[in-house]
Amino acid sequence: MSQWLDTTFSERALERDLKEHALLVLSTVDSLWGRSDPEGLAHKLTAMVEGSRDVVAIDLFRLNGDLPEVVLTTRGAEVPPALSAGQARQLAREGSLSTRLPGPDGA
Repeated sequence: MSQWLDTTFSERALERDLKEHALLVLSTVDSLWGRSDPEGLAHKLTAMVEGSRDVVAIDLFRLNGDLPEVVLTTRGAEVPPALSAGQARQLAREGSLSTRLPGPDGA
């Protein structure tokens, strides 16, 4: 029983740390958005993704009504970014969206 509780608490702490890291990344992206030219921003975001084991990709969207338009992505061409209708609504409502994705190793 105590091993199960320890595992649950560890998973919660890990989840909390991942959310905090995602919010820090979002804050950094927001700060860079208004101060960087598109090429410089792409370079900085790519460096952020490559330097983080927790961040798989960063996608920036412009919302035109209900239609999200990709402005910038750190993904390769083989996996284009996409938002569901619900995610687009959440992005419009909250201004940011964080999604858990599998890493390169599938985990």
